[in-house]
Amino acid sequence: MITNGFVTANLSGFLVSTRENRDMFSRRGGWKYLKQDVKFQMFLKKIDYIDYLRFITNILIRSGVRIIPNKLREFIYTKFLRNNR
Repeated sequence: MITNGFVTANLSGFLVSTRENRDMFSRRGGWKYLKQDVKFQMFLKKIDYIDYLRFITNILIRSGVRIIPNKLREFIYTKFLRNNR
């Protein structure tokens, strides 16, 4: 849709309410998940949605989070990336 000129934006409200558990953090890590991230970033680069600098930046930032131990990933997600409601 973006490549066809549609305007996109983030919504301020929640569309889905989910429960999280410890398994959520292990599912967001590992080499397999990192490989999927890289493939998606390559796709964004291929369709010229991101430039080379953004591609490299995204890969570097995401790689660190994907390969760290689960306990550390859980700490980062809960303390810095998720709002406590």
